[in-house]
Amino acid sequence: MRFLFRFVLIVLIASIVDFITVVSLGYVIQDIFYISDDEMLHWMYWGDTFVTRIIISIVGTFIGGYIIGSYLGHKQKLATFVYTVPILFFWLIGLVAYYKIASLPHNLGSPHPDFQMFSAKKLIPMITLIFTLPSAYFGNYCGMRHQNNYCRSYSIVNIKWYNLIWYIPTTYSLGISVICMLFVTIFFTFWLGENPLSSSFEIFSYNKLFIDIVTLVSFCVILITSIKIFKSIYNYLSDNESSVRYKGWKIFGGTMYFWILFVFIFNLPDFFIFEFELKSFTERIGAVPKSIDEVFNLCVILFSGYVSQKLGIKILKQNYYIKNLLKAVNYFKVNLFNKIINK
Repeated sequence: MRFLFRFVLIVLIASIVDFITVVSLGYVIQDIFYISDDEMLHWMYWGDTFVTRIIISIVGTFIGGYIIGSYLGHKQKLATFVYTVPILFFWLIGLVAYYKIASLPHNLGSPHPDFQMFSAKKLIPMITLIFTLPSAYFGNYCGMRHQNNYCRSYSIVNIKWYNLIWYIPTTYSLGISVICMLFVTIFFTFWLGENPLSSSFEIFSYNKLFIDIVTLVSFCVILITSIKIFKSIYNYLSDNESSVRYKGWKIFGGTMYFWILFVFIFNLPDFFIFEFELKSFTERIGAVPKSIDEVFNLCVILFSGYVSQKLGIKILKQNYYIKNLLKAVNYFKVNLFNKIINK
């Protein structure tokens, strides 16, 4: 009877974490692709998103499977299957409903262009349906591999159940939304050469070098601080740092920190305007310098990008996890380049 209770409890918690993960990452996708609130309420289809919608669903399923694998001592695979049944049912209904809508005759009303028989929209429920079980079982496998790290009694991932009740919908939800948004902003600025906050900082200065440096440095510092606070709150709740003074106030302060950042980023669009639209190939060709002045301006832009990126990477490397990630990316890049040269 006790095991049955634990079985049902972990399946329920895994489902809640999965749902909250998808909703939290949905805020990031909504800002990147300028999706309206009405379109986000469709749950299955988020505007024109395609790959990102599939990835987010798979990530949520993976995390749910991980929680099950890290908690149960046996019957993990059965619990994982039970956990995925509602998800599979949800996407199966979506797939069937899609074909039902697409097959409606035109005399019953012109169908929505997204629901044509040959539209790529139908691939979203189809692909997600195919990868739901593998991602859940892979998460379960990873959780089982790390099960020895979660030995605290009456807890899930070393957090007591009474703390999970408020931690998941507050600190966890706000934290992953803020951290992912910061990652995306820095990624756009570093690797795509587009500063999503250029228009917001133009109220202070029109100097591109100044704007790029201020944006990257501030966001890199905020990102590292956010990761550190997020990890510290988990350590406090998992009792890894039981001797810390004023632990409760620090947890409360960290949660308020993420709430304030969340409000500034997602709920105050007039204050911070994220512009993630990339210039088309034609626009980029049209921007090729045609005079000495334009060449000079281009050199200034390239120099500002180099300086700001150097500062940003130096700050990011202060974080252990990001430093290892950058090393892995650089190692992959060098290996890929060497393979191309050899071929």
